[in-house]
Amino acid sequence: MGTRMNILILVSHPGSFGGTHRVAVNLANRMSFDYNVHLASVYGSSEQLQFPLDSRVSTTVFLSEEDRLRSMALALRKPLISYLGQHDIDVVLLMGNYQGFLALPAILTYSKTRFIFCDHGALMNQWDSRPVRWMRRWSSRLCDATVTLTQQSRRDYIERFKLPADKVHAIYNWLDPQLTDRRKTYDIDSRVLLWAGRLDEEKGADLLLDIARQLLPRFPQWRWLVFGTGEMQEQMAEEIARFDLGEQLLLCGQVTNLYDEYPKGSIVTLTSYREGLPLVLLEGKACGLPLISFDVATGPAEIIRDGVDGFLIPPFDTSAYAERLAQMMNDDLLRLEMSQYSQENITMFDQETIYAQWRALLAGLCPDAANDSAKGVVCASTGPRSEQ
Repeated sequence: MGTRMNILILVSHPGSFGGTHRVAVNLANRMSFDYNVHLASVYGSSEQLQFPLDSRVSTTVFLSEEDRLRSMALALRKPLISYLGQHDIDVVLLMGNYQGFLALPAILTYSKTRFIFCDHGALMNQWDSRPVRWMRRWSSRLCDATVTLTQQSRRDYIERFKLPADKVHAIYNWLDPQLTDRRKTYDIDSRVLLWAGRLDEEKGADLLLDIARQLLPRFPQWRWLVFGTGEMQEQMAEEIARFDLGEQLLLCGQVTNLYDEYPKGSIVTLTSYREGLPLVLLEGKACGLPLISFDVATGPAEIIRDGVDGFLIPPFDTSAYAERLAQMMNDDLLRLEMSQYSQENITMFDQETIYAQWRALLAGLCPDAANDSAKGVVCASTGPRSEQ
């Protein structure tokens, strides 16, 4: 009797609340219906897992604690290779830049497994960072395939790193079916703005404060709920008090189920300096909420149709952002129309549509394993890896 393909998904640590980790768990859960799936963490404790995981997914942690990246890369090589061999792993999905870098010693010395580098950011957003650019360059060149979150990032990888077009694949994050099932009639009486993410510079916590300072005093009946924690949390609390916004701009911390908050909201807001494919916009779209975001290099423009289901604002014009947001807040019918239009292209983010793309990619890399080959037959290799 044949055996199912064995997939390992490598993340940083199981305690992460981040979007990349959420996507990894969602992917593991869906893949567990068709493959033998292993969710592995570079470091940490298996008890720290923050998202519900299907019981069919095996878990492991390779290193007990975080260290310098170079040290972790060297320490990871032996246990990772041992695990790949012990469990006949056909394909490894490396979730994020650091995982791509940390796995390089194993990629260079272990040829029985195919590796997919999954970039959950945008190449050009950190192009000026030489270390990050180096990680992406060599991860994409040495892995058997690279997956980007947007079509723009795919084009950037091909152009900047001179990669073959058939080696780089754009696959969106899918919408959780739970969200689409929860969608209700849009509540035009809601006076709640939603923001969710890490409270740090990358996610534009400073821009959020600037916009709120300009906007909220004009709309005393509105509240702006901010979900998440981070390094700027204390600073934000101080600024909120200084500008006397404590009754309107509310730091709500980390919530166990953000899905419960969307139906209460009126508009989903994003203020990031850079993004990959922002989950908060996808989730807001699934719930039929109008969206607003800075038009950063990748992500928002592939979700928001400017003036149709939301607004895209020139980066990082906080005055323009505040005025467009005020326009939405002032006009109930505009928000209602945007809510209705948000569902016109929602199927492009449907779970099964996206999952079919993953299955096609896996089958292309490992045709023997995908066809339920006999146990012990590993993924068909195209020969030693070399720089493309």
